[in-house]
Amino acid sequence: MFDWIVRMVEQTGYAGVALLMFAENLFPPVPSELILPLAGFTAARGDLQFVPVVIAGTAGAVAGGLFWYLIGRWIGCDRLGSLHESDQIVRDLRTEMELMLQGATASFAMA
Repeated sequence: MFDWIVRMVEQTGYAGVALLMFAENLFPPVPSELILPLAGFTAARGDLQFVPVVIAGTAGAVAGGLFWYLIGRWIGCDRLGSLHESDQIVRDLRTEMELMLQGATASFAMA
């Protein structure tokens, strides 16, 4: 897998970093612990520039997270809860949503 990641970053550059980071969010066997240090090393060698590597890695990770967010939003709390025997997961998700919407200011103020 390491050789494949090396070839991908060297051949496709910034797009490869973004694509690998996207894939890392979708398929857990693709480790970001290999992708980002390799991209940083490639940037240190002068083959890529540091700031676009960071932007590409961030964009790929955000796109992968957005994919799962949209799937979760499409499924919804109620349907997701019905997949589980208890309603505890629904209560946990609703509490988390409330904290995200209302508790961010309180959490920031307390920090």
